[in-house]
Amino acid sequence: MKRFALVLLFVAIGLVPSTVHAQKYFGGFAGYSYGDAAGECPSLWDDCPNRRTGYGIVFGGLGGGFGFEQEIAWTPDFFGEEGEFQDSSVLTVMSNLVFSIPAGPLRPYGTAGLGLIKARAEFTTESLTDFSDTAFGWNYGAGVMVMLPAHLGVRLDWRRIRSGPEVSFLDANDKVEFSRVTLGVVLH
Repeated sequence: MKRFALVLLFVAIGLVPSTVHAQKYFGGFAGYSYGDAAGECPSLWDDCPNRRTGYGIVFGGLGGGFGFEQEIAWTPDFFGEEGEFQDSSVLTVMSNLVFSIPAGPLRPYGTAGLGLIKARAEFTTESLTDFSDTAFGWNYGAGVMVMLPAHLGVRLDWRRIRSGPEVSFLDANDKVEFSRVTLGVVLH
């Protein structure tokens, strides 16, 4: 039993990096937005035909236990495909602090950040320059990155995202609030 514990200790020491340095990463992801404003699907586990699929990119760096990342995500048909909010979308641009536990190739993390949420009921070229439907927002979440060899990695992430009440086409004092779970690939 002592021999097994000693071998396990040496394996664990071998997985911990010998020097702490920033590890930069860039990646893309896809996932589901659900709950509250996101197409009326109450949770990821409910069998809803109207979960909202979203896409995005993320880039940042981790060093020691802290880091910073920038995330840009877009969810088409966010408010539903029928009714008063046809051709809707939500764009989020968030700057996040990342608190990570470097455990060899496994990187569990927590994150919180601030940014902008642009909610549109119609997507046109002119709507990109119209900021009347853009609100201050914040998010928090957690996830895990697995840094594989050959500068490739996998990322599983959950976020809770909320805007201020400035979204013009929603009812007064309404907020864009939802959860998002994503799976992505990162280059590090």
